[in-house]
Amino acid sequence: MEGSRDPAKLVSQLLVRKTLVQVRRRILQCCRPGSPDNIVKAFRYQRVLWPMLVSCRQVDPAERRPPVEREEEVMPLWLLVRHFLLFFHIKCLDIKTNVLNLNLTLDSCILF
Repeated sequence: MEGSRDPAKLVSQLLVRKTLVQVRRRILQCCRPGSPDNIVKAFRYQRVLWPMLVSCRQVDPAERRPPVEREEEVMPLWLLVRHFLLFFHIKCLDIKTNVLNLNLTLDSCILF
């Protein structure tokens, strides 16, 4: 977006599902004199980007597992919130698969 004539327009079209007016208002809110220092204010006035925060720590290759089985302390926040729902959904799929396999096995036994 650097070098573009209207970065707020690009943000509203490509990155955020907000209107151009909403994006511009939010940028102005973040850049008010009384607001604390933030990444938007730093980029607008100083043209510097702050380093991004690490969302979760590295996982050893030997300990890599699907996210549902991972410890909650290493999960990203968005996954932690949905952890129960994902676990429940996967268990339901496993149960349905087992029932279908059982039905197929019973059907094949009855046919012979």
